[in-house]
Amino acid sequence: MPTMGSVNSHETLTGLIRLQTIDDEIYRIRRRLDDGPQLVERRGDKFRQTEDRVSRAQDKVTRAKAAVGDRELDLKSKEEEIKKLLGQQATARTNQEYRALGDHAERLKQECSDLEDQILEAFGDVETAEGELKEVQAILEEHRAEKETFESQWNVDKNEYVAELQVHETRRNEHCQSLPEPALEIYERVLKARDGEAVVPVSGKVCSGCQMTIRPNDLARLQGGRDLVNCQSCERILYVAEVHGSVG
Repeated sequence: MPTMGSVNSHETLTGLIRLQTIDDEIYRIRRRLDDGPQLVERRGDKFRQTEDRVSRAQDKVTRAKAAVGDRELDLKSKEEEIKKLLGQQATARTNQEYRALGDHAERLKQECSDLEDQILEAFGDVETAEGELKEVQAILEEHRAEKETFESQWNVDKNEYVAELQVHETRRNEHCQSLPEPALEIYERVLKARDGEAVVPVSGKVCSGCQMTIRPNDLARLQGGRDLVNCQSCERILYVAEVHGSVG
């Protein structure tokens, strides 16, 4: 395996800094490509949650209408029973039987009155439930439009990211050909180990990648600008911005 001491070149370090700049863009685009489907899925989750709300609201309407139907059937049954009792009362043979049939009919009439009140209340529940359903259906359509717009925009963005990524990868391949193999191997190893960050500037006397203090001897070598120096803690390749200037 190559070591940092096997390559000693200001030009090589400058080339690695440029390579890191290219890789910064490549990693940025790859993160966007990775994040995009997750963002689309979250929009889908929001839409599906609203679909569940619509389903629950529809069930509420169904239950409210069923309650009205049940009470109406009960009312009809009692009204028919009242008619039957009144018919029996007309043929009653004794006053006691007549009064008993009449009392029973009166109780049923009161129950019918109560049922009518309950039916009116149940109709109010239906109206309320239908209003809630209408509101959540409107929200669902908003979320559907947002979801479709987001998915459409993501498809456009994805194609642009893929095209941009291809440009940067081509540029990277061409640039890598100008770098010494030992230095490039070190760079690639650290890049993979440090999630796309292989070359970092020195900040004061610390590595800006891991914030650990750099040894005085390594600082002196970095100031000379001729050696490839790696951080003893995170192994990132270090450089002093003032020595190498603006590299892009």
